[in-house]
Amino acid sequence: MRASDHAYLNLHRPKVVRALLDEALERGHDFTAPGTVEVDGWGLFDGVLGRLHPSEG
Repeated sequence: MRASDHAYLNLHRPKVVRALLDEALERGHDFTAPGTVEVDGWGLFDGVLGRLHPSEG
């Protein structure tokens, strides 16, 4: 949850996880290489919220 506007993403919802993955891919993150990939999700937050209907967050 962001303190500034109380926006949150419920990572237990498949649509939210899909929106997070889509946003990361659109920004050029590559998940095809073997091994572990770490992405700072806070930088994706606004884009993910923009992909979701307000009631889906």
